[in-house]
Amino acid sequence: MRSLLTASLPLLLALPACGSSNSSKDVVDDASARTELQGTWTDACHAPNRLADVLKTGFAQDRYEFGLLQNRFTRTLSVYSDAACSKPGFTETIEGGYTVIGDGPDIDGGRPINYTLTKATINPQTAAAVDALNVVSYCGVKDWALNQAKEVTNKTCALQQFKNGDVVFDIFRVENKQLTMGKTSFFADGSSGQARPTERNKDLAFTKK
Repeated sequence: MRSLLTASLPLLLALPACGSSNSSKDVVDDASARTELQGTWTDACHAPNRLADVLKTGFAQDRYEFGLLQNRFTRTLSVYSDAACSKPGFTETIEGGYTVIGDGPDIDGGRPINYTLTKATINPQTAAAVDALNVVSYCGVKDWALNQAKEVTNKTCALQQFKNGDVVFDIFRVENKQLTMGKTSFFADGSSGQARPTERNKDLAFTKK
């Protein structure tokens, strides 16, 4: 998933760009595959992305949390000022539901997965982050404040809108205790079933905590 669902949805970004509202209501959910995903997954501290560019800082880290019984996921992207990712300046959180496609084909060794977005929030954690967000009125908000998360669902943030009910179409594989997701491109941005990534991003792996 890329951030906000477009980082590698992260889709999240960062989760692909937010997809269509033509949801996955007719697909078959695979409960056994969801068991593989259950838990918390993080990647290594990595190079800047869209959010890091806004804050003029250089490092970020993603965390995915997958629930089993309620098919819920939370994706948290934290932006840092240091290479050890120890001093967070900005956190973006996306929540929603997910479905592993039980009758879908293997794609580059991975399984199809659909994310349905329900809520997005942003929390600036340094004074510099507050100033940077207010200067550009990020997500159309002009009163960002320190350690005060604001919901940005249905707002436009850096040319991207995060709508309640949007679906992101991705793939994943759990292997050797690592999680990999789809590699996005212009024609495979996860915005529809036809634009689902066709290969995994093997350079970006998440480790279970």
